[in-house]
Amino acid sequence: MLAPRQLLVQFSLGSIFQD
Repeated sequence: MLAPRQLLVQFSLGSIFQD
């Protein structure tokens, strides 16, 4: 399972890639 921090990092990266 991914750690909360990992999820936050992935969410941030996803937001950047979406922009």
